[in-house]
Amino acid sequence: MIIITRPSPYGESLMALCQAKGFVAQHLPLFNITAAIDAKTLQNHLNTLKADDVVIVTSSQVIEMINQYQTTIKFPPHIRYCAVGKQTATRFSLLTQQIVESPSTDESSEGLFEFLTMQPRPLLRQKILILCGTNGRTLLKDRLSLLVTNVENIYIYHKDRIIHPITVLDDYIDTLSNINILVVTSVAHLLEIEKYCFEKQKQQLILIVSSMRIKQFAKTLGWNKIHLAQNANNQNLLSAISTLHHNVTMANSLG
Repeated sequence: MIIITRPSPYGESLMALCQAKGFVAQHLPLFNITAAIDAKTLQNHLNTLKADDVVIVTSSQVIEMINQYQTTIKFPPHIRYCAVGKQTATRFSLLTQQIVESPSTDESSEGLFEFLTMQPRPLLRQKILILCGTNGRTLLKDRLSLLVTNVENIYIYHKDRIIHPITVLDDYIDTLSNINILVVTSVAHLLEIEKYCFEKQKQQLILIVSSMRIKQFAKTLGWNKIHLAQNANNQNLLSAISTLHHNVTMANSLG
């Protein structure tokens, strides 16, 4: 069984990819994503930006929510656009029709901060808008605020808990199989799954995570069967699932 905790619509998309590969997969969303800002308010924020000001997108979920607006957002061509990861940068570029910069290696808030501060164009008097979700990490804003006077988080979506029965993992785990995989793509999801996960489930489940930061945090929570995917791109997650499934199957057949 492949248990996928990504929120909609990425969770359903990954589940469909897994099922197309012949894997048994279920979507177990932990958060419900709803709009936190309307199109007019976002446009007003963008209209205040001047040349060399910066807009940062923290996740594909931000772009997904903006795409749901009925009103077309006009992104100014004279400002600088950045994203935390390559996949998000590509999607944001399609949305804005502008070049979107992103770190080449460390696709995280830490990586983007280092990328921005190492650029030949110093961050001094620019205004920086960070498009993000509520209850997320504040690292980018906290660190950039030490360098730039005007840094603001613009909350594009709310992330609200979905309450499941305490036994939900028992209901999803295939007790007849040696391959039960749990896919987690953020620390927030890992902390949320901890409410339903006890030592028994940690023995039954192999954890696939999308960053070293999540992997390190999972170790502190007592997980020991952890597999690191390249990033949170669904195709890369599918590749990690396929590789892990094959390796476990081969080990079981030999053992």
